Amino acid sequence: MKVVVVGMVHDHCWGEMEKAAKTPGLKLVAAADRNKPLLREAERKHPGIRTYTDWRLMVRKESPDIAIIMETNATTHPVVEELAKRGVHMISEKPMSARLWQADRMLKAAKKHGVKLLINWPTAWNPALHEARRRIARGAIGRVFMAKARGGHKGPKEIGCSPYFWRWLYDARLNGAGSLADYAGYGANMFRFVLGKQPVSVSAIARRLTKKYYVPDDNSILTLEYPKALGLIETTWSTVASPPYPSPLFYGTEGALGVVWGEVHIWRPGKEMEVIKPRPLPVGMRSAAEYMAWAIRYRKPITGPCDPKVSRDAQEVIEGAILSSASGKRIRLPL
Repeated sequence: MKVVVVGMVHDHCWGEMEKAAKTPGLKLVAAADRNKPLLREAERKHPGIRTYTDWRLMVRKESPDIAIIMETNATTHPVVEELAKRGVHMISEKPMSARLWQADRMLKAAKKHGVKLLINWPTAWNPALHEARRRIARGAIGRVFMAKARGGHKGPKEIGCSPYFWRWLYDARLNGAGSLADYAGYGANMFRFVLGKQPVSVSAIARRLTKKYYVPDDNSILTLEYPKALGLIETTWSTVASPPYPSPLFYGTEGALGVVWGEVHIWRPGKEMEVIKPRPLPVGMRSAAEYMAWAIRYRKPITGPCDPKVSRDAQEVIEGAILSSASGKRIRLPL
């Protein structure tokens, strides 16, 4: 199956291109971006790849089976709509979009034209997240009444992201917000996957607390209300030291469970902490490229964290948080 890359302004593109190139049954044939230095870098990393400055021309000439979309959050939906018309299956980087209406258009296009749409959350390929879901479903900590997640770093510029990436991350129209749009979706997506539920309301505060240059926000806090549980999501572009805090972390009526990097830790009253090293994910489920190839080959739907419906629900939480932070009000879901 032929794979092309549409847009390269998301720094995650390099890792995803490498994975696609190494996935049996896939061939990375072309990449398109308006920035010629990015095309030259693609040619350097993948000798023989064909490059284009016009992605529509690339799609017409290459007739791909799969497209990896690495556009800005706000410019992804028109790409999805056009590729869906052409019958191209798509891997799109997280979060789904900048605003909820864009995510809804993506879902509608994929459904209408019968193509697969996979939203690539890096956390989806962590075996510990899947182990956490299995343990909680089996009642390992009783009924979950509190969920917490924290994500971020010291800032896109500060960790060395390319200007092609951080320029649009710092643009609220193209990104959706700042750190809130960049990281709140991780928590919302993991909560939705593990708990199988969508909150009924979201409240948020997003502020610029440390950056001396403009960003829409560099820290945010979201509180989520479920029928019988609460959720807390923290995002940051300011944290200069990151202790191994469990994320996500779930509190239940009989204990607590957290994901700490690649392990699952469980705490129960009167017992020592249990450390679980989960089994690796099966072949075909270890990356977005592998999963898409598997789903096409065996005609299976995209499920789990990368399911576009689950990702759309995460986008709804982000949307509610954007509205809440701007208005100072609690936002009821669904929107």
